[in-house]
Amino acid sequence: MNTVLVMTLREIEGREASPSAGVIDSQSVKTTESGGLSGYDAGKKVKGRKRHIVTDTCGFLIFLLVHAADIQDRDGAIDVLAAIRRRFPWLRHIFADGGYAGKKLRSALASMGKWTVEIIRRPDTAKGFQILPRRWVVERTFAWLATVQAARQRLGKVHCFLNRMDIDRLDPHAHTTDSKALSSLKNFRIGLLGLK
Repeated sequence: MNTVLVMTLREIEGREASPSAGVIDSQSVKTTESGGLSGYDAGKKVKGRKRHIVTDTCGFLIFLLVHAADIQDRDGAIDVLAAIRRRFPWLRHIFADGGYAGKKLRSALASMGKWTVEIIRRPDTAKGFQILPRRWVVERTFAWLATVQAARQRLGKVHCFLNRMDIDRLDPHAHTTDSKALSSLKNFRIGLLGLK
């Protein structure tokens, strides 16, 4: 369903249905002590899980994978990009941050076909927050996911039985909820664009 929504939105915006370029990033989130995948992300000093996402250059979610936070970005990218290869066969160029730099990812992608990875780095002279070209769309998608997470937590406070457990404990549930919420946003956007 997500694939069809992405292709529909891209066509409405006057683009090819299947993206040829995407943006990859990850986000580590804290979890409680209850079961499920968990690890320690030493770079961000977070114990929990990591969301690895790929968006197209418009910011539409192409793929989301939840795994333990102790998996490095370039290692998780191999699994993510291998998983989306069949769904989006023309996707061959990936924009990424410095966490994805290195020969290990490039050699793994070379064995999977023709992939190019372009590392977008923050200028050394930059001070404070700076919008990076091509990468801001994936950050916006993470902001949408954070909004969904906050709504899920508010729901948990309303229902006592949800308040006593880690809502993200069941990883497939977290993935499904995030995907459904972003699909709803895509449907809403299709409706708005259709009114123009």
